[in-house]
Amino acid sequence: MQNEGQSSLYKVLKNYVPSGVLKKKNSSKTWLYGYNEKYDLVVISKSGQIGDIISISGLVIALPLAPKEIFKRDKNKRRSNKENENLFV
Repeated sequence: MQNEGQSSLYKVLKNYVPSGVLKKKNSSKTWLYGYNEKYDLVVISKSGQIGDIISISGLVIALPLAPKEIFKRDKNKRRSNKENENLFV
C-alpha cells in the first residue's frame, strides 16, 4: 500500500508548455540552454529544440528532441568499415 505513489521515479508532463509555443520555439530553435524562468523548467538541450518534459522530485526538465534517424552500423563487417571511413572524410 505504501508503494502505490512511489512506483516511478519521474513523471512525463503533458501540456506543461502550451503546444503553440512549443512548436514555434522548436521550429525556430530558440530554446536556451539552462533555466527558463517563464516556464519554470531547466532546458538541457543544446540544439534549441525540446522534446519530452519530465518532473523528477519537483524539478521540471525539458529533454532534447529525439533524433529522427539514428546511425546504425551494417551487419556485414566489410561494408561497416567502409561506412566508418566515409564518416571521417
